[in-house]
Amino acid sequence: MGGGRLALAAAAGLLLAAALLFFASSPPPPPAAPPLAPTPQTEHRPLLVLGHGTGRIVSAAQDYLLFVAYLEARLPVRCRIRIVPDGAEYQRRIASGEIDLAYLAPFEFVEARERAGAVPIVMPTTLAGSQTYRGIVMTNRPEIQTLSDLRSRRVTFVDDQSASGYLFPLALLYEKGIDPVRDFASFEPSGSHENVVLNVLSGRFDAGFTLEDGNISEESARLRKNVRTIATTASIPPGMLAFSRVFVRDHPALADSVRKVLEGMSRDEAGRAAFSKIFRGATGIKRPRVSDFDGVVRVRDTLRRRGVAL
Repeated sequence: MGGGRLALAAAAGLLLAAALLFFASSPPPPPAAPPLAPTPQTEHRPLLVLGHGTGRIVSAAQDYLLFVAYLEARLPVRCRIRIVPDGAEYQRRIASGEIDLAYLAPFEFVEARERAGAVPIVMPTTLAGSQTYRGIVMTNRPEIQTLSDLRSRRVTFVDDQSASGYLFPLALLYEKGIDPVRDFASFEPSGSHENVVLNVLSGRFDAGFTLEDGNISEESARLRKNVRTIATTASIPPGMLAFSRVFVRDHPALADSVRKVLEGMSRDEAGRAAFSKIFRGATGIKRPRVSDFDGVVRVRDTLRRRGVAL
């Protein structure tokens, strides 16, 4: 019995010694890893969606590059440009809030205001020295003296979206009891204001609708020395920038900041350069009044009564 106890004690001692030797010879555990630093959060910059309704997708997008850079340098926003060729789709996006800040031509604004509550923000105060512009009916035929003399004549216009080169002169004709479809020998687009003048001078057309002289290029002014005006439309306001009602409702503080930056663009050279890329010939900026567009509403109503699609 005594020998057995001695043997067990010896065995236990050997096991203890072996265990101590193992832990003594093992490498120390690696130091605990330092706590992970918090991942830097990307700065949150709200998205401001700019819209323009035109078929000139590439050139219109290029026109906005300076404008976008100017806004992003002065506001906590990222800008995206949406060029929408279809007019109805453009109006839908403004109404739904998919577009926050929209370029609107005069007739576009009237529709967006009435249908979706678009909020006018800024417009150019001058286009080549005038706060408004007008359309004209011109000719180089000496026998054509009045609008009534256009009956049975060949007449051209810019395109069916041009305020000065189609819509306002067309309303003027209707008010005088002249129906171009019924009364003209032909009534066709030329595609640009300059082409209207060229086509009249070449004899292809007898008369044309275009922009008054104060807002044209030097080349167009030279060409017009050989034509004369027989009628002038009412004044036409320029296009504007407007907020969607949804944007103002959901982001009032941001809308106010954007408004202040836009209203101040005429006070520095970079702002003037960016603004004039969108509004050709602009030399100043003002806040529009809805009443500035009363004449547009009257022309719109006249054309609608005649079944003209706008």
